[in-house]
Amino acid sequence: GGGMRTFWALIALAALATGCTSAPAPDPSSLEALNRFAARADIRQAMIAANADASHDHCVRENAQWLQEYPAPPPNGMIAALLARPVSVQLAADKQASAGRLVQLMVMDKAGCLIAADAKTHDLDQSDEPKYQLTLGANRKTPSYEGAESRALGKIDQVSQALYDDKGAPLGVITLRWCPAQGGCG
Repeated sequence: GGGMRTFWALIALAALATGCTSAPAPDPSSLEALNRFAARADIRQAMIAANADASHDHCVRENAQWLQEYPAPPPNGMIAALLARPVSVQLAADKQASAGRLVQLMVMDKAGCLIAADAKTHDLDQSDEPKYQLTLGANRKTPSYEGAESRALGKIDQVSQALYDDKGAPLGVITLRWCPAQGGCG
């Protein structure tokens, strides 16, 4: 009867109250790193070039090939080609030079299709992922924080930012996985 209703009402109130607490925020250094990448001309130019033929349908078709290649990418396949692009090569060099702080960087076009990355990713189509849906998918102008992944030596923040041209047209999304700890998160 009434006792059970009161019990469930208290559970619902407790759930609401915990929802009101301030959400965890990314480390400021994660946002600083994201801002540095967001300001890079090479990333913006890569997005502009990719957007010439960017479409969700195109990305879905290309993703099927990506998934076939993923277990053992051939040296002349699409994964190898994406990783050989100048922006991807630079991202890999940036990761190498970061002393373990840059864990991953991905660049997507306006349709959510991956156009550059520091290393092989699970799929090409990122449009179904929060990194895309919470930024460009929501026409959001501020960074999106997806939380932190715990590692032995620290927490890795995942932050994303939609980029727009000076007229407000979408260019794409950058996603950064960053370790705030000096020396990396291991």
